[in-house]
Amino acid sequence: MVDIPASRFLRPVGNSAVLERLRLQRITSAMETAARRRKLFHLWWHPHNFGVDLQGNLAFLRAILDCFRALHERYGMRSMTMAALADDVLHAHGQSSGADG
Repeated sequence: MVDIPASRFLRPVGNSAVLERLRLQRITSAMETAARRRKLFHLWWHPHNFGVDLQGNLAFLRAILDCFRALHERYGMRSMTMAALADDVLHAHGQSSGADG
């Protein structure tokens, strides 16, 4: 088992456009710092949290994904599943995930 700490929890969008812009800036700034330092950025959320304002939440996520695309192009930031990340961590420590067969 591998413990991957969260960098940010993606909360549902709120009613204040000003606060939402600040929240997006905090998330994308932390992503850029992680990308420049070649560190992990673990953004997570519960899909059911998107249900109240689906369009608003998807638009916010789209802005984050647009930032990710730019960071991928500029710094080589990668998107990984939790399983792939766990495999990388275990491999780096000379262990096997057991998923190899």
